[in-house]
Formats: sequence, structure tokens, C-alpha cells
Amino acid sequence: MKKLLSILLMIIIVLSVLPGTSIFAKTDELLKNPGFEEGDKNYSAYGQCAFQVGPEYARTGEKGLLIKNRTSQYGTVSQDIRNILTLNGPGKYQATMWVLLEEESDTPINCQLTMLIYSREFEKAKYFGSGQKKLTTEWQKFTFEGTISFDPVKGFEDARIYQQS
Repeated sequence: MKKLLSILLMIIIVLSVLPGTSIFAKTDELLKNPGFEEGDKNYSAYGQCAFQVGPEYARTGEKGLLIKNRTSQYGTVSQDIRNILTLNGPGKYQATMWVLLEEESDTPINCQLTMLIYSREFEKAKYFGSGQKKLTTEWQKFTFEGTISFDPVKGFEDARIYQQS
């Protein structure tokens, strides 16, 4: 089990806004440092884990991220997206990430891309996900696309994007 918690790789989280009134999708990058080219800038641990950025973890681009020493499904890396949502408002959002296991595991590991939205207008947090897949040693793409509704005037208790496994 120890090895299981130390072998998750993640790269390229992309969050973009897709306007609902256009035939052509708007693909402006909203996340800061989505490909980890600036190291771990704008990312923080979410739950118990350690992580490091380096070229040896890259799928494409110059760098990728290794998450290790996880103690729960929430031991991961996240980015706070409260300002992104406030600036861009309610609407259709899309996020993508690529994940693989560094080495095989005897225990099946499911993974999904998760967006947590906890607006001050909600009584509890809302979660949006990509759907789960079993992780392997091959790169797998996880994509979330959905309409996020909230009152930007009331603000957020929390809003973040992260992988969960």
C-alpha cells in the first residue's frame, strides 16, 4: 500500500471557459502555470502529500508533476480557482489533465479530475468530476466539461481543481 500512495504522476491541467452562445469554442487558458513550466507556482498540497516538478515527469512540454507520500484520496495538488471563476462568471467550463502510475500496483486505483465549488450562496460544496477511470502505467486523459452556476457577487468559501484517486 505504501508504494501505491507514492507513484501518481499528473500533468497539464487545463481550465478554459466555453461560451454557450458561440458555435466556436473559446479555448483561452485560465489556469495559471497549467503545464508546470514555472515549477509548482500557483499549486499547493490538498490533503497530505508531497510533490515535485521536473522534466522527468513531463508528458509534453518541459515539465510535469509527481505526487507522492499520499495518505488519502485527497492527498493531491490543487489550484485555487476562486478568482478565475469570479473574473469569468458563471458558464461552461472545461478542464483536462493527463495522469499515469509510475509503476504497476497490485491494488486498483481509480482517478478523476474534480472541481470543488463552495459559493457563499450554497449550503454545502458542489463537486463536478470527469468520471473515474482505473489508472495504469500509460498516460490517460481526464476531461470535465460542464456548466457552473454561482453568484459571483456573493463570492466563494472555496473553489479549486484537483485530481482525486
